[in-house]
Amino acid sequence: MNYKFSYYSPKLWFNITFLDIDWDNELWKSFALFQLAGSITDAPHCEDRSLFYYHTSNHLTRIDLLFVTLYQKWNK
Repeated sequence: MNYKFSYYSPKLWFNITFLDIDWDNELWKSFALFQLAGSITDAPHCEDRSLFYYHTSNHLTRIDLLFVTLYQKWNK
């Protein structure tokens, strides 16, 4: 479940995600509250910043609070 606003043009894009919940008990758990992402070039990837973000999976564990990544660990 997510509530998102997105804007795309040839050299600019951004996403504002107000709430995102993605839960699969066997593979990953993810919860985001007010997440920002964007680029002023045509690059497809960027860093996400969140008011609160929690993600855990077999590959990554990450916690963001107040738009700062507090913890990030890539799992083998």
